Amino acid sequence: MSVTAEQIRSARKADLFEFLSKVHPDDVKREGHWIRMKSNPSICMKEGLGGYKDYSTLESGNSVDFLVRHMNYDFVTAVSCLTEIKGISHAGKPSCHSIILPEKADNTDAIRSYLTGRGFTVEILNRLMGSNLLYQDVRGNAVFCSKDGDFFEARGTRPGKPFHQCGKVSPDCFWALAPSRHLVRAYICESAIDAVSLYLLNLFSAKEEGNTSLYCGIAGVANQKAIERIQSRLPAVLAVDNDAAGQQCRLRNRHLPNLVPINKDWNEDLIVAIHTQCVKRVYDR
Repeated sequence: MSVTAEQIRSARKADLFEFLSKVHPDDVKREGHWIRMKSNPSICMKEGLGGYKDYSTLESGNSVDFLVRHMNYDFVTAVSCLTEIKGISHAGKPSCHSIILPEKADNTDAIRSYLTGRGFTVEILNRLMGSNLLYQDVRGNAVFCSKDGDFFEARGTRPGKPFHQCGKVSPDCFWALAPSRHLVRAYICESAIDAVSLYLLNLFSAKEEGNTSLYCGIAGVANQKAIERIQSRLPAVLAVDNDAAGQQCRLRNRHLPNLVPINKDWNEDLIVAIHTQCVKRVYDR
């Protein structure tokens, strides 16, 4: 399925307030002419307008941006659903029975440069790509893909041009790194990059659980279905970001033990630890 340039322009300006109220009523709370996300109340949308704003991070974007970044739509599905908003009451929630993975590039130069700059070792890069858990797409993005191809998370690699896209077959899908066959716990992280970063921190610190844990990336704290699926399989530790959204997630899942990064997320912890050449001292707290 493809979308036209006209559809994309229309979708970006679509009334996000109306769309979420009709398609995702259980995920939002109405306050007069505004609605807030229940999972992250700092994210707001105003009636009659396209787009959103997160008042805790000052992040903002158009209606397509919101569905891709925070509701785990792929780009094409987001555009298609938003351009059908006038008939949405009969359409119901969009179905996600299949996803189209970004086209794979012939080289890996961009993602190798980007991810080594974020603390990934050459060994872990080779391991991820050799296991088909990571590849570079034709736009130079880093694409973290599940083994079954039912989930992907794409990250932009160009400085100053952030890009994030996610696609999944169902709401409970996620990305995971399993260092061994004998797993005793699962760490639930917000992104695949954070999941790998936590694995490397455990590995560098010679922690026993390093190779006996499953490291999961769920593409955002709003993905409660993925959290529930993971904890049904293994004893789980919630390891989401050290920010307001992460705290809301920890409060929603009080029954789970949690691990909080020193900085905003595990990748920042990894970068700081490597730059100060004291991984063991920083992480063994």
